[in-house]
Amino acid sequence: MDYELVNMLNQTLLPQNQEKLYLELKFENEDDRENFHCVRNLLSQVAQREEAQARTTELRKAWKAGQATINQLETKEEEDVAMIT
Repeated sequence: MDYELVNMLNQTLLPQNQEKLYLELKFENEDDRENFHCVRNLLSQVAQREEAQARTTELRKAWKAGQATINQLETKEEEDVAMIT
């Protein structure tokens, strides 16, 4: 069963177009089927959380870059005003 479980876990994160593979899995009993679906759902949640964290990291980088640009523009504006006066 360990090999089968590893196989099932590996298949858990397959793209949706390969969903039919889940239907072809053979389970020894209903508990195995239920456990598989629980683990699959858990791994799906973990993957979604990792994707959300990656998006958050990218947004933070973009925000910091935007703030740096704003600061540069403000500094340049102050320098321009100082040169005019």
